[in-house]
Amino acid sequence: MNKKDYLKSIFHFSLFFAKRDIKTRFAGSVLGVIWLIIQPVCLILIYFFVFSSVLKIKLSPEAGTGSFLVFLLIGLFPWLAFQEGCIRAATSIIDNAETVKKIPFPLESLPIGVIISSGCIHLCAFFIFLAGYIIYAIAIKHMFIPITISLLPIYILLQLIMTTGIGFFFASICTYLRDLVQVFNLAFQVWFYATPIVYPISMVPDKLKPIISINPLTGLIETYRTLILTGNIPIKPFQLMAVVFSFICFIIGLFVFSKLKQGFSDVL
Repeated sequence: MNKKDYLKSIFHFSLFFAKRDIKTRFAGSVLGVIWLIIQPVCLILIYFFVFSSVLKIKLSPEAGTGSFLVFLLIGLFPWLAFQEGCIRAATSIIDNAETVKKIPFPLESLPIGVIISSGCIHLCAFFIFLAGYIIYAIAIKHMFIPITISLLPIYILLQLIMTTGIGFFFASICTYLRDLVQVFNLAFQVWFYATPIVYPISMVPDKLKPIISINPLTGLIETYRTLILTGNIPIKPFQLMAVVFSFICFIIGLFVFSKLKQGFSDVL
């Protein structure tokens, strides 16, 4: 099979596994994929009640918004898509051991499939929130929505590239060393709090800012907020570094996966 046909095969199998994964999640439920809408709406309402009616957290002007709920959700939904995509990709080969051993197909499509399905679910929530925010800002607050919001798909694609690269790497390593799945779960808990999702980067002490800034997710999350809230072009060094890191992750992850996939059937 030549390279062009192989890439087409990866594409078609990835979509197949993504659709299968989404259907499996909602199998047996009466409403089916309608839960893709119901779940995020309920989550947003819960967060709205907690942070708007109970905690009433106030942000500094540097955050770009006075609403902690808006600030939080802009970072939270992309993070959830990234986290779930990486962790589920780590076990994608193991979870489909029988298929891997019996049916010849491009193995890259397994981690890509679960990353796509995880991304669809959480980004669906992200866009539901975003639509609600835009309607509220224009109709109620009479606010100006910056045109930079149209650049969001570019950075969502960059996040997908980064997630896929890390997913390839995790899937490769965890197929041989399964205990690492638990290590990665713990690492993501630390990674979450090392990313400015529940706090603005302006609150980070100066001595810790260099550490937080080299976190590639810091660049992505701050870029989402910049595009949606301030209308500025993301040109800060840590934001540009996130773009470079996305491609580096993909190249390294794909290289490792390509080298190790030949032995998957022997260890499953």
